[in-house]
Formats: sequence, structure tokens, C-alpha cells
Amino acid sequence: MGKFYTTTQNSLYIYVTEDDELIPPRDLPTLLGLYEAKHPWKWTNKIAIMHKLPEESLQQAAAILEIHDYERRNADESSLEHYFITQDPTYLPPDEPPLLKTLRKLEEAFKNGRLSEDIYKQQKEVIERKLLGLKPDPDLFTTTTERCYQKLNTELRPGLKLVYVEIDRLRKDVCTEIGINEDDFDDLLKAMLRKFVGKMELAGAPPTMPSPTTRSAHITREGRGLELDGKLYYYIAIFEPSLSP
Repeated sequence: MGKFYTTTQNSLYIYVTEDDELIPPRDLPTLLGLYEAKHPWKWTNKIAIMHKLPEESLQQAAAILEIHDYERRNADESSLEHYFITQDPTYLPPDEPPLLKTLRKLEEAFKNGRLSEDIYKQQKEVIERKLLGLKPDPDLFTTTTERCYQKLNTELRPGLKLVYVEIDRLRKDVCTEIGINEDDFDDLLKAMLRKFVGKMELAGAPPTMPSPTTRSAHITREGRGLELDGKLYYYIAIFEPSLSP
């Protein structure tokens, strides 16, 4: 369960998971102007989305939501829009690891002027040393990799998806979400490939046929690939709808 909010540019996303109830509009100050006609908004029992809000309204809304025990969470807009449509929590980012949450709160405290630069830097070094000593959770890596893959596996046109996505883009998204380095990503992805033989596939170059049921698509080779068994691969496909335990 969880109660969260995300701000991106001039948009506010308020959302809950499982059995938590979304805060109703009547419980928020009308002076914030979150549900006014001049600001595009939409609402379900799991997520409320508001666009084109002034920066001051965003900041004060965040403060009010935290009073109501909502937690700030980093999430991309496309995933939140998918959650609005499907209410499928797999589109949401995984729970933030405790040390990453501590680091984020430290950065917010420094940004808000509550810490001196010297104190901030010293505390950040302590947290980062602890992060380096952590071993990534393989199950968390699998679920995050699947979700990031699905986000990148966009449609070129109706009925034609990429299927094979760039490993380098997948690496950057996963590393950002769960706070691991690129070498850890490569090691965990190799273990994942060996575990799910036949359910995932690598390609050194974009295949002529992205899948047996789709027409051909041209994709350019970009970024850093993945070396496995003496070969270099740049693209990956996941054929199973869910590899998670």
C-alpha cells in the first residue's frame, strides 16, 4: 500500500495503490486551484492528474499532501498516464530503496536551505559510501527491467511495436530507477538472460523482422551494447508478458 504524489514541470499527479483511498478534492484547499476549469484535470478513485498549474500552487500542494502522509515519488508521465487508464500498479516505479530515499530527502533539505553546503556534502558522502556497499536485489531488478522495457517498447505505428529496444536506453532507465551502476546492470542482465532462456533474446543489430507477427522495421544502432560470451549485442527483446516471481 502507499500514497504518493509526483510533480513534473507544471503537472501534479496524486495517486494511491492497493486499498488506500485517494484524497478527495473537497479535502484540499480550494485556494490551490487544483480542480478549476482553467487547469486541465482528470480523476479516478486511484489517481488524480492536474496540468498547467502555477509553480506556487505545485509547491503548496506538495506541502499539503505531505501533511496528509503522501510521499513524493519520481515517476515518468507516461507510466502515470498508463496507471490512470489501467490502474495496473506494475506501471508504477518500485518502492524507493531506503538509502535512495534518504539521499533524496537530504538533497531536498539542502535545496530548501536547511543545511549548509559543508554538512550536505559530508552527509552525502556517508550515504554514497553505503550505497556502494549494497548489492542490488535480483527480483527488484527483474521487475524494473520488465517495466522499463515495456515503456521503451513503443509503437512505431498502430499494430507495429519495436519489440527489440536499445540495451543502452534500457540500462540508463533501470540504473536511474533503482540506483545501481552500469556494471551492476550488465551483470544482473546477464544472470537474467541465463535464467529466462527462450523468454528473452539479444540482437547485435536490428532484425529484419521484429517478431513473427509484425512487418519489418528499421532501427538504428546506438549507444553502448552488452558483451556476452565474446559477442557484442545492442538490442534486447522480452517475449514473456511477465518474468517476475
